[in-house]
Amino acid sequence: MQALARPEVGDFLTQHCVAVYDKVGTFKVNVGPDGKTANRDGGNVAAFFCSPSGYVIHAVAGPRTAETFLAEAKWAVAAYTNIVGKRGLGSAAMQSGQVPRVTPALRQAHATALELITKPNASAPGLELVHHQPSPDPALRGIEQAGLKQREQVHRLLKSRAFEPLAVVGPEVYTKVLGEKVTTEAVQLTGATEARQAARTGQSLVEFYNGKAADANADKGPRK
Repeated sequence: MQALARPEVGDFLTQHCVAVYDKVGTFKVNVGPDGKTANRDGGNVAAFFCSPSGYVIHAVAGPRTAETFLAEAKWAVAAYTNIVGKRGLGSAAMQSGQVPRVTPALRQAHATALELITKPNASAPGLELVHHQPSPDPALRGIEQAGLKQREQVHRLLKSRAFEPLAVVGPEVYTKVLGEKVTTEAVQLTGATEARQAARTGQSLVEFYNGKAADANADKGPRK
């Protein structure tokens, strides 16, 4: 996701989140005739903002511009912080059975965000995090429009499913919003297995993707 390469996005995530990644779907990698170029067939990306206990606060399904991703990240942090702060809940309290005190309020926050997307209200608090300033790059208009549609779908889903475990909500986001299948199958490679991938690592594609899987398993922890 190119949005993560922007310094302001990275700075915000570093300040507010613990970021990890994992592969939860399968896709095919087709090696081109030159034996080097790899084209991926299938797969998609989603980011989940979760509580320290792994309950889903918000999800960003599909690619986003930096402006959109940052706005959604700020919305997730603001919504959760506001709800927890009003109820005087710290991380210890959240791990000791206080989930029911947060769930209804967070689902209402998603319902409110959904309404702001479909019926903008200039006086509504937090409007700028739902209708943010889009990217000035005209080439990214398509991503902006698709992202707004996907965000609407996510809010629609989470207004009744927010603050459930990631293992429960994650597959629904992939299947219902992104139209992907969730599987434990390995990445499938076709073409010359000795082909060198374009990241200039000097590894074969098999080595490269196996290394990515090993890194993900080693880094598993609290999800963003």
